[in-house]
Amino acid sequence: LPELIAKPSEEVHITEGEKDADTLAMLGLVATSFANPKKTDLTHLRGRSVVFHGDNDPAGRKHGGIPHALHDVDAFRLQRRIPWAC
Repeated sequence: LPELIAKPSEEVHITEGEKDADTLAMLGLVATSFANPKKTDLTHLRGRSVVFHGDNDPAGRKHGGIPHALHDVDAFRLQRRIPWAC
């Protein structure tokens, strides 16, 4: 969360798992993770450009609620998959 606040104009990458978010952060991207959008405060993403990286597995494909939740807080979003995650 501190990185999100410190870099308000940068694109935010959201992953399902913490390890994936840590990997993206090591690459210099602003990244965070959450598993349940209904239990996560997304207001800090309002107006942000967001990329959602869902795992390439049945559970990841079921996380369609994350992009919908991002829409609810007026976050611009793209949906992408992490092809190497299983």
